[in-house]
Order: sequence, then structure tokens, then C-alpha cells
Amino acid sequence: MEDIFESMENIKKEVSLAIGKPTVRMIAARNIWNDTHIIMKKGEKYHFESLGFWKDLSTICNSDGYESTNILLRSTEWLRRFPKANWFALIGSTSHSQKNFFKIGHKATITIEQEGLFSCFANDLSFMYGNNSGEIELTIKRLV
Repeated sequence: MEDIFESMENIKKEVSLAIGKPTVRMIAARNIWNDTHIIMKKGEKYHFESLGFWKDLSTICNSDGYESTNILLRSTEWLRRFPKANWFALIGSTSHSQKNFFKIGHKATITIEQEGLFSCFANDLSFMYGNNSGEIELTIKRLV
């Protein structure tokens, strides 16, 4: 039983990934921040790949998100947490900082520009996460 508690405790610790060894995290659409407990350092390069679907009220999409389908969505695009990316695109960040946001979508290879704890979210209005559902499976692999 002690081994189970020790393993659970290790999951909560922040870690750096070894080069070439992938890890998987579940990213929930309802969470404003999905902390991965992975520390990323400036200059490290990562490959991200995601599987699955999540839902924005009644709109189902993958982690590339979806484009505005009506005037209301188009008129509020600038209010999205990351306005340059689609609704519900998978977005990553280090240190919960907007200046460190980067689009992951379905697949991306990114060189980290600012050290910090890696977190993700579905790109939405900051006050509208209550109507979101589903999870995306994100595989993260450090390349350099």
C-alpha cells in the first residue's frame, strides 16, 4: 500500500522530461489551466501530438479547434485567451503567462522561449469554461 501512495506522490512532483522519452497527459476542456507538472527550460525543443475530441457547448472538435461559425463568435474572437488561434485550439504555456502562449493544435514542434511549468488549455473566453466538456490525450516528447 505504501508503494501506491509513493507513486501517487511522484505524479504530483514537477519533473523535467528526458530527451526522447514521451509522456502522456490528459487535457480537460473544462479546466482553465491543465498543469502537467512538467518543467520546460528555455531552448529545449518538444514535439506534441494529440488525440481525441472535446466539446464547446454543442460544437465537437479536435485540438485544432474550429473557426467562428456565426456573427457572435466572430465579434468575440479578440476576447479569446489566445486570439490568434481557433476556438478550442489546444494552447500551451509556460508559467501560466500569456506572453508564453503557443499553439499546439493536433501536432506541433516547439522550442521553448521561457522556462516554467508547462500547462495547456482549450482556447476559449476566460469566463466560458463551464460549458466545455471532454478531454484530449496529449503526448509530449522532448527532442533537445
